[in-house]
Amino acid sequence: MRKHWKSYSLIGVILLIIVSALFIYHAANKPAVTARREAVSLAEKYAHVTTVDDFYWFNRKHSYLTVAGQTKQHKAVFVIIAQKGGKITVLDQSAGISRNTALKRVWRTQAPKKGL
Repeated sequence: MRKHWKSYSLIGVILLIIVSALFIYHAANKPAVTARREAVSLAEKYAHVTTVDDFYWFNRKHSYLTVAGQTKQHKAVFVIIAQKGGKITVLDQSAGISRNTALKRVWRTQAPKKGL
């Protein structure tokens, strides 16, 4: 029985670490999950988005939530929601530039440095 005590203690500590890590992960992601749920709900209500393709959360001076998706008419749109004030802007995805084009412009004009 004494030999098993050490292995049971080790298993208990490992399980405690795993459960703690999962709890911390869940608590850390809760604001993002809540913001996504609210943004998707607003996009469905005001922009008639039926299919959500992606979600973005921009935080700099102000905070904006963006939902990329398709409307009932199969039109690709971005729904931009100001987190403070709740102003909603709907933009056609075809009216903008692609992600790669935007990245090339930033690299050409700003010369960003790699991550620290």
